[in-house]
Amino acid sequence: MNAVPSELTESLKALLHPSPHLRPKLHDLKEVTYFHDVGVKTLSYLDSLYQWDNLQKSKFYKGLPQIIPTLPHRVNLYSILPYLVKEFVNSPMIPFVLPNVLLIAEMSSQKEYCDHILPHLKPIFKLTDPIQILLIFMQKMDLLLKLTPAEEVKLHVLPLLYRSLECDMPQIQELCLNVLPTFSTLIDYNAMKNSVIPRIKKLCLVSSNVSVKVNCLISIGKLLENLDKWLVLDEILPFLQQIQSREPAIIMAIIGIYKIAMTNTKLGITKDVMAHKCIPFLIPLSVENGLTIAQFNTIVALIKEMFARVEKEQREKLEQLSTIQRDNKPKDAAEILATELEKGSSGKVTSPSNDDDMFSGFSISQPPANKPNNSTSTITANQQNNKPREQLKISHNNSAKPDILSSLMNSNLNNIGGNNALAKPPSNALVSANPYSPTGNSNNSNDWQ
Repeated sequence: MNAVPSELTESLKALLHPSPHLRPKLHDLKEVTYFHDVGVKTLSYLDSLYQWDNLQKSKFYKGLPQIIPTLPHRVNLYSILPYLVKEFVNSPMIPFVLPNVLLIAEMSSQKEYCDHILPHLKPIFKLTDPIQILLIFMQKMDLLLKLTPAEEVKLHVLPLLYRSLECDMPQIQELCLNVLPTFSTLIDYNAMKNSVIPRIKKLCLVSSNVSVKVNCLISIGKLLENLDKWLVLDEILPFLQQIQSREPAIIMAIIGIYKIAMTNTKLGITKDVMAHKCIPFLIPLSVENGLTIAQFNTIVALIKEMFARVEKEQREKLEQLSTIQRDNKPKDAAEILATELEKGSSGKVTSPSNDDDMFSGFSISQPPANKPNNSTSTITANQQNNKPREQLKISHNNSAKPDILSSLMNSNLNNIGGNNALAKPPSNALVSANPYSPTGNSNNSNDWQ
């Protein structure tokens, strides 16, 4: 009797009385205080649940979440849960039953959840009517992600999120956007690129709710770490410039995305993108009406940081190109001659003259003092005297030889005259040799010649 609850002790003694007529009847046992317990009443109500209408059922299911925690887990899992999942066939009652099922799942282990609860939830994941089903799932998404295996998440939970993004209820959309980044690691790259990001972008552009737009941008900012550089450059940054809303909250959400994309080493925005797209887009945002001084300072600080990076990277690039061009540029004749002269002056060594050298007959020297006594040499000498004294002249070593041009001219004249016919004549011979002279002899062929 020590193991019997105190509320049941007297009733149990009466049931054990030796005289049958003194024992209590069945209807008397219903009045025992022990059987007035809430858990017992709950099980009794569940037995007669199918006799009630939807309004009575809804009232019972609304109060059930306060009773389930007080009952043993085994009773919840094996006695109450079977009654609840049978109610899933009644679509209007699912929003009232589902919170109780998820509450029992929260008290269960993953194995118990996969064996007893998940098979009944899979058909419910596909429902969108009534709309409260999506809302309840979004509120309990953390629990579903914790207990549901990864493969089942991809097959059943992700489609649920897609439908939530496409619904018309802002509260569900915001819950979905808040939950989505928490399990982004479970979403493969193709699903993220082709399903998640396009739906978030579409929702942000078409929604008229500022809160939804801001949550879309915040969700994208949280997802950036799971994206690659090219997806950000090709899909995310151009999308930001398509947003027409200029509310301060939206502007600051856009600034946050730019900050994450610029500071993250995996996603680092290139200087060309910052110079051509980011900075021209951000500067007009800084003069929008409604910004506070703190928000304005944040935007200006980001613009300055971007410009500083563009300046630094561009300067480094130009310096490298200048160095490469200077190293690869061919030297012109002046630089080569200057270099050779420097080498020659620094390494000057006196060497004996070599008469066998092919250039031994030429030297760089002052013009010779003695010149042949002819007109050509005289002109050359006069010109030489007019030039600066320090100017150098290339001349032949043998200064005693006559000028080559004068020698050739004299030789040709001698050959033409033949037998010295054009030798220097006396002055009177020049007169008689003129055939047109009145005193000359025109019959003399020699004179004519």
